[in-house]
Amino acid sequence: MLLQDIVLSHGRRPMFYADDSQIYLTRGLGNRNVSIGRIDDCISHIIGWYSNNFLLCNPAKTKFIYFSSKFIDKDPIPSINIGASSIKLEFWCRFG
Repeated sequence: MLLQDIVLSHGRRPMFYADDSQIYLTRGLGNRNVSIGRIDDCISHIIGWYSNNFLLCNPAKTKFIYFSSKFIDKDPIPSINIGASSIKLEFWCRFG
């Protein structure tokens, strides 16, 4: 199984480069805890794949950016978990 297959199996959209990867999550106005759970599950699966292939994920090089509509009053997701590390929101952009 390729890393792209794992991300796609979780319903996420990936973008891969030579030494970088990005995972996109879109969410509607529904329960944001469900969205957080989905991205956490995907990341946990990726970390398991890394471990099985003798690779490491470096949380210190991980960035979390949140884009939202100016018409949505909810605060952004404050952080995501990568293994035992919690990655805080780095940038929040409201558009629309």
